[in-house]
Amino acid sequence: MSPLPRGYCPRTATRCRRRCMSKLLEDSILDRYDRVSSRYGRGKCSRFRGICYMLIMETLMLFTAIRVLWGHTDKSLVTDTLFIKDGPLTLRSQYSKLVPNIRAFLQHAKDNARPVHVIGQEKSGAFFDHLASIVRFAQPHERDQLPSFAVLSHEFVRREVHRSPDLANPYGKRTNWGEKIYLKIDPVHTWF
Repeated sequence: MSPLPRGYCPRTATRCRRRCMSKLLEDSILDRYDRVSSRYGRGKCSRFRGICYMLIMETLMLFTAIRVLWGHTDKSLVTDTLFIKDGPLTLRSQYSKLVPNIRAFLQHAKDNARPVHVIGQEKSGAFFDHLASIVRFAQPHERDQLPSFAVLSHEFVRREVHRSPDLANPYGKRTNWGEKIYLKIDPVHTWF
């Protein structure tokens, strides 16, 4: 279903006076969504829209690098690379429609023995605050100890991080394309 009525230009979101046959790029579709949704107000909604737009642009840039390495003649190059995204592996708002495709691609890569390794580092928000409150209890406490990590279940996230009741839709079902992991490298460095 198109977000624009018939006869509207996909580049400007205005009524076309001629048959616009302009080429649509990946970000043109996103720009079209943003222009249409910008009619509904400013302030907090506008800031949220900007954050969502930034998340999708970062994700598209990340997958551009993945696509380039995927097509490289050295087929192991994409698997031997760790892709690091600044922020969570999540897409919100209308951009969450891409999450099933991202999950399908990552599964396809794994099924073809070419897994793609992506991490997202969060530096603020609910997970950062929760980790800050429990980090002193996790190993290692000394520099010579091995790093420790914890893969967070959706139940743990709901119960301990968000402190919310049982929800109809599980945490991240429609928006996350990665899982949450706490990682403590040494007594000073903790990541997730």
